[in-house]
Amino acid sequence: MPAEYAVRCPPPPPLPRSTQVDPIALELKTMYDLYALCAGRMTDLLNWLDTEGQR
Repeated sequence: MPAEYAVRCPPPPPLPRSTQVDPIALELKTMYDLYALCAGRMTDLLNWLDTEGQR
């Protein structure tokens, strides 16, 4: 199993202080990117446990 899977996912970014739409949309995109990274790592880990972990 790759060592990077032992690293905790980064915390989501704080909400921007601005009420403008563009900064909020950018932060939301950043949060979605973090979620996708962690969700992919979790899927990889589960797949590894199903195959390699049973050996």
